[in-house]
Amino acid sequence: MRPSSERLEELRLALQAPSERLRKIARAYAAEIEAAGQPVAAGPSIDLAEAIMIRHRDRMMRILAIDGRLREGMADPGTVAAEMEEAVLATEADLRLMEGAAPHVEAAMAGAPERVRVLN
Repeated sequence: MRPSSERLEELRLALQAPSERLRKIARAYAAEIEAAGQPVAAGPSIDLAEAIMIRHRDRMMRILAIDGRLREGMADPGTVAAEMEEAVLATEADLRLMEGAAPHVEAAMAGAPERVRVLN
């Protein structure tokens, strides 16, 4: 059974929300770390966020490429759906990792001057 265009659109939307949340959290972490003067203690948090965002960028580039091939009639809808389903699951897993880093970012900022923290 070939996936319908409705299913592919559902997958696109399912990927959009966690992707936007992931980027929002990464920007918040980066801003907080920058505002604190990039303390050495934040190194592991920076490395984790960077690794997650690089993976996410590569994943999104792959999805854009395969989706483009589908629109040109050069890709099988089933293959595109499978790639998108995998991307949704991987993005949700990365989002959980990124959200789980909040206590580590907070701990790294513990010595920084007090400020309002908006990490999540």
